[in-house]
Amino acid sequence: MALGDGATWNESLPDNDTDLVRGDDYQRDLRVGVRSRMAHEHLWPSSQTGTAQAGYHKWVTFQPATTNPSDLIAGTTAGAISFVSSAGYQMLVADSAGRNVQVTYTGGLHGAGIHMSGQTKGGMAYAAGATTAGWSVVGIGTTNDIMYSVNGTAPGWISRADFGTAFTGGSGIVAVGDVTSGTWNSSIGTNRVLSVAISSGAVTAAKIGSGAVTNGHIGTVLGGWTDLSLGSATTGSGTATTDMLLCAFGTFNGFIKGYTPAGTQRAYNGDAGGGGIMMPVKSGNTWTMTCAGGGFVAAYTIALGAGL
Repeated sequence: MALGDGATWNESLPDNDTDLVRGDDYQRDLRVGVRSRMAHEHLWPSSQTGTAQAGYHKWVTFQPATTNPSDLIAGTTAGAISFVSSAGYQMLVADSAGRNVQVTYTGGLHGAGIHMSGQTKGGMAYAAGATTAGWSVVGIGTTNDIMYSVNGTAPGWISRADFGTAFTGGSGIVAVGDVTSGTWNSSIGTNRVLSVAISSGAVTAAKIGSGAVTNGHIGTVLGGWTDLSLGSATTGSGTATTDMLLCAFGTFNGFIKGYTPAGTQRAYNGDAGGGGIMMPVKSGNTWTMTCAGGGFVAAYTIALGAGL
C-alpha cells in the first residue's frame, strides 16, 4: 500500500512534519480513498469532465441493527431512517418519533403496517382495479348484511331482503354473516347454476326445518324411454351407462328373471299366464334377463336422475 492509492485512511496525516513536496500525493490519496469507498454503492468514476451522474446511488446496503438506531436522528431534521433488523433481517423504517414500522416479512410486504385512508375497524380491503389503481376499503355493514360482488363490481354490503334482486343474473362471490334470525329472500336466475358437485362425505350433517321449503322444484328425474328391441328373443343383456329402470314383459308361459350385476338375481315373475318385471340397475353394472318358456314381447329402459 503506497501513498496515493487510497487504501489506508489516516486522518492524522499530513501533519506539520510532512514535507510539502508530498502534498500532491496526500491530496491524490484522499481523492482515491473517498472514491474507492463511495464507489461500493455510488456511481463514482476515477475521472470525469462534468458532474454527470457521479454520486448517484447504485443500491443501498443496510447493516443489521438490534435496536432502532435513533442516534442517527437525534440532533438532525431527518424525518425518518431505514434500517434492517438483525431479528430475521427484515426491513424497517423509523420515524422521527422513534416508531419502528416493519416493511417486509419473510420475502413479502408486512401487512400490519399498511394504512389506507377512510378505513374503519372491521372493514375489508380489495383491489380497486388495474395494477396501478391500488387498494380500496369497504367499511363495515349493519347487522345481518351480506357482502357481495357481481360481475367484477366493487364489493359492498346489501340487506338480505335485497339480495335476491342483486343476484338474479350474473356471477360473483358472497360472504354471508349471521343468518340465524330474520327473513331470507333470494333467487338465482334461470340456468345460472350449470354444474354443481358435492363430494362424497362433504356434508356430514344437514337439516332443513319443517316448512323451510313451501314450493320447491327439482328438474327432470326420468329420462326418455329406450326400446331394447329384443323381439321374441329369450335372453337380453347389456351394461348400464346411467342409473336406470329396466322393464320387460313376455309371452304366455314366459317366466322372466332379471340379474344385475351378472349372476345376481334381482327380479322374477313366474306367472304362467305371462308377466313382466321392473328392475333397477346401477350405472356401470351389467344386467341380464331371461324369458324361459316363451319369448319377450317388449323390453325398455328409462334413465333415472336425468335432470339432477
